Amino acid sequence: MKKRLSAEETAEAFSDMIDKGARTLRPKIEKGKRWLKRIGAVFFLLLGIPLLLSGIKWCGFLILAVALYFIAGGFFSNEIEKIAGSLLFVCGGLFFMVYGYTAYQQGLASENWSKAKGTVIKSEVAKRTRTTGTGTNRRTTVEHIPQVAYAYKVSGQSYQSSRITFGAINKLDASETVHRFSKGKSIDVFYDPQKPDEAVLMPGADTTLSIVFIGIGSALMVMGLMAAFKYFKRTRALSLA
Repeated sequence: MKKRLSAEETAEAFSDMIDKGARTLRPKIEKGKRWLKRIGAVFFLLLGIPLLLSGIKWCGFLILAVALYFIAGGFFSNEIEKIAGSLLFVCGGLFFMVYGYTAYQQGLASENWSKAKGTVIKSEVAKRTRTTGTGTNRRTTVEHIPQVAYAYKVSGQSYQSSRITFGAINKLDASETVHRFSKGKSIDVFYDPQKPDEAVLMPGADTTLSIVFIGIGSALMVMGLMAAFKYFKRTRALSLA
């Protein structure tokens, strides 16, 4: 007759079985995670490189930074992955801060840019749908975004641009903006005399947008530095133990 296990012995046997199963599955789970990170790295590389080459540099750089993080997690140790994660936050934060500051300075400089006559070649209102929340709190809003493209000449050289302002484009009244810059209309274009391909229709800086970018960048940098400090502090404590 088999000995009947007590409640404590049954719990202990069950715990041992769970631990054994976890030890057996852990390497397979870790291997699966690594392969998922490798696939993610390839995906973000294929997404980021075309954006970078097409001229959408800020978005391309951010996506490539995420790709490098997945590469660190997929091909290197956990320690390198954690360091890469911290660097990603720090570099991303620095990028947002520089972008916000540069956009503000460029907006200020545009007030003194040269002026040329141009012609609107496209003017329409685009709809952008945004959904927030879940379940009963799910809300869908539709934003109306003005899209204006124009052509102009500087010293006989033809240029095209679609920048309306250095501020947040969704803050503009779409209908009013499209009416103001209607298709075929002759307009004043403000361009950078040092880089004539850089132009804008409504010169000036947007302080609010720059502060938002700098604030986001500062928060990301602090998070990255805190994570790095925590990691190195724990590593040092383990080396001294």
